[in-house]
Amino acid sequence: MSTLDPTSEWLPLAEAVTVLGKAERTIRLWIDAGRIEGRKIEEHGRAKWLVRVKDGEPVPPDPIPESAEGLLVREPLVPSADLERVHLELIRRHEAAVAQLAVARVELQRLPALEEGMAAREGRVVELEAAREAAAREVEAARMSEARERRRARVAVILAALLAVLCAALSGMLLQR
Repeated sequence: MSTLDPTSEWLPLAEAVTVLGKAERTIRLWIDAGRIEGRKIEEHGRAKWLVRVKDGEPVPPDPIPESAEGLLVREPLVPSADLERVHLELIRRHEAAVAQLAVARVELQRLPALEEGMAAREGRVVELEAAREAAAREVEAARMSEARERRRARVAVILAALLAVLCAALSGMLLQR
């Protein structure tokens, strides 16, 4: 079937969407559920859905399963006093959420300033780290210098002792002559 008979009750799915005022997915689900008739045909090498729509006949309502008929409730499940309490609780929660949203918006507006502050602190941390490293180098240099001075002092004491021994030996030699 490559063309449709204009007097036919079968419409392409796109036209059925317009006629029935329902989404394509809804119509396909109705076809699957058997609520309306539909069939798939090949036209120009492509699959196409046709839907049977009868003039003046409304789309059948959703069927109520027989097992659910006894579950239909004619009165509200919750007394009106409870509904008022629930309504007030929902209002309270809504107001709390609005307040939290306002706080979050203020914090969000402060975020660029906080980021700048953090960047400045990070820069200060880098400066302090560099100063600490420089101080550590100075302490190490002072320690090395102190160690050199101690070695010089020991060498000076040793040289003074050797000089005293040499002087004593020379004076003893001079006295013997």
